[in-house]
Amino acid sequence: MFKLKTLTLLLSLIAFAPQSFAHRLPMMFAEAAYINLDQAVHRVKQKHPAKVLGAKTVQIKGEAVHVVKILTKAGRVKKIRVHSSPKKHP
Repeated sequence: MFKLKTLTLLLSLIAFAPQSFAHRLPMMFAEAAYINLDQAVHRVKQKHPAKVLGAKTVQIKGEAVHVVKILTKAGRVKKIRVHSSPKKHP
C-alpha cells in the first residue's frame, strides 16, 4: 500500500513538475523508500505470527538496522533484523 501511494505521488509529480524540479525526483523517491521503525514492526508482524516484545534501531557498520524482538507461538524469543535502506529490503 505504501509503495503504491509513493508511486502514484511520483507519477503525478513527473506529470506536473517544471523542468527545474524534475532532476530532484529520483532523489525524493529514494528517500521515500527508507523504512522507519514502525514500518519495520509492521513488516515483521505480517511475516511472523508472533507477539512483538520490543523494537529498536541500532547502527551496524554505519547503517541503521531495525531490530524487532518477537515471541513465537512455540515460546521462543527471536530477534528479526530489518534494514532501513532501500537496497537491503525488497
